[in-house]
Amino acid sequence: MIDQLFDVKQPEDVAAFRDHLEALRSEAIRVESAAAARNPEALAETARLMMERGCVACHVQFRK
Repeated sequence: MIDQLFDVKQPEDVAAFRDHLEALRSEAIRVESAAAARNPEALAETARLMMERGCVACHVQFRK
């Protein structure tokens, strides 16, 4: 599926792709913590950062 949606073929691209996945994972943990704390301001900010640092950054670099 990744090969069909993203242009991740070179070893340096694989490393960068994994970095994006790690950013998404770590921000998702922060989103979960903010939600558990019932902190809407932190939730909104961490969700924005998750999208910006994980999803958007990866799609800009790799989405076909």
